[in-house]
Amino acid sequence: LNEDAQPVIAPSRKYPIQLREEISKKLEEMEKNEVIKKCDDTEASEWIDSLAFTLKANDELRMCLDPKHLNMAIKR
Repeated sequence: LNEDAQPVIAPSRKYPIQLREEISKKLEEMEKNEVIKKCDDTEASEWIDSLAFTLKANDELRMCLDPKHLNMAIKR
């Protein structure tokens, strides 16, 4: 990272109520499969990017990370 990069905590995005249960299931499944790890406030990272959820053409849930702030801080 660039030496002068300042950590960013991106705000959470709002999701449609009808997707909330499916989003919870997706996150639980990813945690169970050790793709992601739940952390508490004492383990919080300085860099937090927001997640975006959308439905694929087959109605499966797609989860995307938006790392734009982190990408801007990368030394190139």
